[in-house]
Amino acid sequence: MGTGGDRGAGRGGRFFLCGAAVDALSAADAADVVARVVAERRAGRLRRALTVLEVDAGAVALACRDAAFGRDLCGADLLLASGGPVRWMAAALGAPLPPPPGTGEVVARVAARCGREGASALVIGTAAAAAEAARLVAASRPAPALAGVVEVGDGFAAGPDEVGRICGLASAAGAEVIFVALAPPIRERFMSRARDLFPAAALVAAPGPRDGRAGAGARALGVDAALLSRFGVSLAARLAGVGSSRPLRRGARG
Repeated sequence: MGTGGDRGAGRGGRFFLCGAAVDALSAADAADVVARVVAERRAGRLRRALTVLEVDAGAVALACRDAAFGRDLCGADLLLASGGPVRWMAAALGAPLPPPPGTGEVVARVAARCGREGASALVIGTAAAAAEAARLVAASRPAPALAGVVEVGDGFAAGPDEVGRICGLASAAGAEVIFVALAPPIRERFMSRARDLFPAAALVAAPGPRDGRAGAGARALGVDAALLSRFGVSLAARLAGVGSSRPLRRGARG
């Protein structure tokens, strides 16, 4: 995984469903792993940035239909279940997961741990989402030093030149942890491309634009986002045509 050791917390492995994946980890577990890679970076042992993403019903629905998105998603080092539907489906198939983090909980916990470790943070995202992520970081206790906020336009596509430019800004800021407030699938694409370029210890997903989570997966399937919120992943899987032929399965993280 790029640091010379297992980046996961070792609590229960990785589970795969419909082209997506989720780790049996909590937000607190993720904060512990981020603290560990910050220490590895300071010791000169980190070869690339850790990536932390959340997986909700919309992400599973989108991964069912979009193989490129599924690769970007499953390539992350830590994937935390987000929302009840993913957890309910996992439990029904014999893979119980920790309670999903609340909105912004991963950012708050990681930021507080960064504050205790004296690590600096940077926020990247579209205007409103970046402002909200910066607020979550500043509200954590203890709060880390905020090295800056990099805003991108709504047309940001995470192309190679765009990613390279932002990596340059992050390098100049000297931040150790980057919070990424973009909507799927751009967030996953950006983090997949940036992790080998960023000088930071970790890239951590933050809440993106409000219509970008379950809505992204719903649009990929041509259904209303409210249906995904109400009926969850099982509905998304049926609409995507995967049904029970590709059940949740457990595997080791690479």
